[in-house]
Parts: sequence; C-alpha cells; structure tokens
Amino acid sequence: MSRPNGSPASPAHSSTHGATANYLAIDLGAESGRAITGRFDGERLTLSEVHRYANTPVQLPDGLYWDVLSLYRETVASIRAGLAAGPVDSVGIDGWAVDYGLLDRSGALLGNPLHYRNPRFEPMVAELVRRIGAGELYRRTGIQSLSINTTCQLLAQRGGPALAAADRLLLIPDLLRRGDCGSDQREHDATAVRVQAGLGRVADGGRRHQA
Repeated sequence: MSRPNGSPASPAHSSTHGATANYLAIDLGAESGRAITGRFDGERLTLSEVHRYANTPVQLPDGLYWDVLSLYRETVASIRAGLAAGPVDSVGIDGWAVDYGLLDRSGALLGNPLHYRNPRFEPMVAELVRRIGAGELYRRTGIQSLSINTTCQLLAQRGGPALAAADRLLLIPDLLRRGDCGSDQREHDATAVRVQAGLGRVADGGRRHQA
C-alpha cells in the first residue's frame, strides 16, 4: 500500500508513533472459522491468516446444535497461532449475532447452544406475530422478522428446562470469550443491547421473563 502521494508506506516496524498495533480477529462463519492477525503501523494494515478450522453443527433427535466445545478448542488454538505469529495486543471474536448459550446462577452452561438453522424455529415468527403483532414486534426489535432471530429461539425454548433454569444469556462470541478470559462482559452490539433491553418480554408474550 502507498501513501496518497505515491511514495511507499513505512515498514510495519517503523510507525510514526514508534510502535505497531497488533490485533487478532477470530471470525466464526456458518461452516468454518478462521483467525487473522492485523498489524497496523499508522499507515498500513497487514493481514495474515494464521488458523482455519471447520465449524460443523451437531444433529440430534430434537434439532441442530452448535458444537460449542469444539469451537472453544479452536478459539484457544486460534489464539495460540496468533501468539506464535507475533505479539498480540487485542483479540476480537466475531460470529452470528442470533445464537446464544444459557447459563445458570453458578455460571454453568445449560447444554449446547441451539443452531440458528434448527427447523424448530420456523413456526415461531407466526407465533410471535400472533402474540404481540407485527408492528409491536418491529418496534421492540428493529429488525426483520426471521425464524433465525433470537426472539424466535427464545420462544421455541419457552417452557423447557434450560430456559427455566437460566440466569443469563450470552451470545456465541461472548460465550467463547468467557471461556478464554473468565469474564461475562458482553459486547454491546445492536443485538446484545436488544436482548438485554427486553427480548425476554417478547418470548414471554409481552410479560417480563424472570429466568
């Protein structure tokens, strides 16, 4: 990459500020995951893939699930690969924003998280609309009504033992980060904020869900 005037950019080790920022991004896709280092010297960003792995959901008699233990193992392997490639100042995990894990009061994960391609979610859009109306559903969530949405997943689990025993919900990236650093601190993206702001009420037909 060159500067706007056409002269070559400085090498990564000679930043204007005397240091290079080193990042590791773990990108979790529907069928595979990868880890990419990014090194920014103030002018040039250099990207390198350091690890890639399969993301294979598990089909059980009651539906499709994330293999969360395998994903955690690969997250650890991704961090090790990133560190082997050089210094890492910060790590970010990116994944589908609709799937989640349920934790009990002790912080234990209540089973493998449901996968967004689980067919049991398909009837839930119509059920949500029947319960609270299409307009009110959009007012609360601000997103298109799709069966993969967190609202539909929560509604599909209503009445089940996992949701009844749950104390909190973590989206998949937060769940994996919790395993790595022991923190429940959540990334406040749009989906996470809406989950915390009241999607439990949607899943409970307009009443606040206390689990």
